[in-house]
Amino acid sequence: MPTFDYVCRKCGHEMEFLIFKAEEEAELRCGKCGAKRLQRQLSAPAIKVKAGAEAVPCGERSPCCGDRESCDPSSCPAAKFR
Repeated sequence: MPTFDYVCRKCGHEMEFLIFKAEEEAELRCGKCGAKRLQRQLSAPAIKVKAGAEAVPCGERSPCCGDRESCDPSSCPAAKFR
């Protein structure tokens, strides 16, 4: 799933958002000041590959979708993309 880095053009706060649909970008707001004046930044893709690692389904042994704990696959927004 694509994550994008943004900077608020009003207060300079830097943040990252997970975007599922292009239309969602229009609704983004700064987490610090609430402004909608965000500018997408160029960023390198975050790819983490561990040699010999097995894929773990959503909700088993590891978090998915950025949660700190494992989540329920039936309610996980990331699970629908598998």
